[in-house]
Amino acid sequence: MHTGYREGQGGVSYPSIGAIAAKEIGNSDSPLPNFVSIGNRSYGSGFLGPRHQPLIVTDPTRGVENLRSAVQTTQFNARLGLLDELESNFHRTHQEGLGIAHRTTVQRAVTLMRDQGVSAFDLSREPSASRSAYGTGRFGDSCLLARRLVEAGITFVEVTLGGWDTHQNNFERVRTLSVKWTPA
Repeated sequence: MHTGYREGQGGVSYPSIGAIAAKEIGNSDSPLPNFVSIGNRSYGSGFLGPRHQPLIVTDPTRGVENLRSAVQTTQFNARLGLLDELESNFHRTHQEGLGIAHRTTVQRAVTLMRDQGVSAFDLSREPSASRSAYGTGRFGDSCLLARRLVEAGITFVEVTLGGWDTHQNNFERVRTLSVKWTPA
């Protein structure tokens, strides 16, 4: 359910549970993504397409990088217009699916950049007492960010703590993994 991987079903890319939740119960009108994955890796939207692909936040303390434009609004809009021009040429020479996927990704990024809800990704806005209640370290920060994102209306938030797939030294590895996070 987590990965969308179906053994023996080669050739078809199935969606992960987060992508399914984003499609089925997500708010398609929201400028915020419906599926966010916090951590090092996530599984994608498969055949559901780029609209349901997760926004991956690798470092919860940095949030989503590059959300603020480095140029003035008029210059930014001019650049978007140029991109649209270039993309129209791309659409004429490439498969429709690839062009739609690229356009959807750019559109999602620009919409997110322009929305006030993006402040949910900024942990510096959280009171220090609240931050310390989640514990120190990356996992505590990830859980705190997940709470903020759910409160902001994001449908599905996934937090990863690294790999739990133990093939050797199982009991020792699980013991080590289990004490990796300690609350304050």
